[in-house]
Amino acid sequence: MLDSRNRLWIGMDEGVTVYRPWFDVPNRVPPLVELANVDVNGIILPLNEKLRLGPDDNSLVFRFNAMSYIDESKVTFSAWLDGFDESWREEFDAPNREIRYTNLSPGEYRFHLRASNAEGAWSDDVSSALITIDAPFLQKPQFLLVLFGLLAIAVFVGVGFIAQRRNARRLEFEVRERLDELRMVEAE
Repeated sequence: MLDSRNRLWIGMDEGVTVYRPWFDVPNRVPPLVELANVDVNGIILPLNEKLRLGPDDNSLVFRFNAMSYIDESKVTFSAWLDGFDESWREEFDAPNREIRYTNLSPGEYRFHLRASNAEGAWSDDVSSALITIDAPFLQKPQFLLVLFGLLAIAVFVGVGFIAQRRNARRLEFEVRERLDELRMVEAE
């Protein structure tokens, strides 16, 4: 019921109360955000423990959940893949609650996510454990070290072989010269 001063009176179980709009507090409770898992080539892995992936496992689909006390359809997100993105991405809608990164280079990554409700209240960011994507075998330092070692050995053997051939030719030349000298001496 509205009274003469335009106050709203509400009947309750044990009396009445008056509604006073200046006591209204906006809902500034941020959404609750949770990282669910990561899909790596169809294999679902948890994000709360370190992951070491092969060089072909470089396309990741991060899945997450967000719960808001007001209009969950208007929750927006911002993400940052440390090691790939330079900073937080712009706000985006994610009705299917996932974000995809494809063809990531070998390296170390950590996924961060935060959400905003319809009133603009941002959640704290949540982060995954460290995700490492290994380099292909041909790009690993151990392979390159072995390759350079084999190359050095090949160069050493090649230089030795060339030096041996030169030495053999020189000796052959000297032997012919000596034989020619001996024949000349015998002929005399």
